[in-house]
Amino acid sequence: MREAILGFKISWIGFHGLTKAAVLEMVGGADTGVADEANEAPFSGAEIPGTWYILFSNDFGFVSRMLLKSLSANGTVVGCQVHEGIMVSTAYAYERGIEQWSLTHNSENGIRDLCVSGSPPPAFEKIHDRLSKEQDANGGESASVDYFFRHTCRNCRNNVRLQA
Repeated sequence: MREAILGFKISWIGFHGLTKAAVLEMVGGADTGVADEANEAPFSGAEIPGTWYILFSNDFGFVSRMLLKSLSANGTVVGCQVHEGIMVSTAYAYERGIEQWSLTHNSENGIRDLCVSGSPPPAFEKIHDRLSKEQDANGGESASVDYFFRHTCRNCRNNVRLQA
């Protein structure tokens, strides 16, 4: 019998400076008008007025470098994948079809595993330093918590179900 892997297996894409209507047209989606506060629908979306539209998927494999390259042809997108069962998370930023940076954390390679390429935003160093200090303060490599893996996907609110 195969052991079940529990936890979130999600991904999302943030579109900078695009409205919900523009994003939904780009991806061929439609707003169902039904709230999805628990992110249970295959796709949901949330708007941060004037700055970002977030397209959330309950499919870890939804985000790919090829998709981000395509969706960023005329702007900037940030994509993220989180798989709690195997404790892997990735983040990528693309601008006008070109990868600007990427981050990958795989807990199987060690609690401090972090592959960084490109030039992440300036806030990255402060966040990395803070999480390193938290990891050290709570047992370092032998801690029961992986501070590099923490994420806030469970706290998303005001999402609306979308139909692909």
